[in-house]
Amino acid sequence: MADQPKPNRQRPSVGRAVHYTPNDSKPGEHHAATIAYVCPEGGGCNLAVVDPLGRPYPKLRVSQTDAPAGTDEARGKWAWPAFVPPKT
Repeated sequence: MADQPKPNRQRPSVGRAVHYTPNDSKPGEHHAATIAYVCPEGGGCNLAVVDPLGRPYPKLRVSQTDAPAGTDEARGKWAWPAFVPPKT
């Protein structure tokens, strides 16, 4: 059974920017991605991913993780971008 969203947690929706960590990535590496489709019943999301050279590629039914993008725990999954506070 797929993970269900936790209360008060961001929910994936089409067009949201996320980070995808490829299975074969180097430590700390992750790719920019956009949610293209939210699969029903917690079946993950389809992503439009862009590699570091700007080449797009699709990833289907990708699960979400709470692990930071670029970590071993995040391989093959997508994560919300880390919050970056504004400079003051």
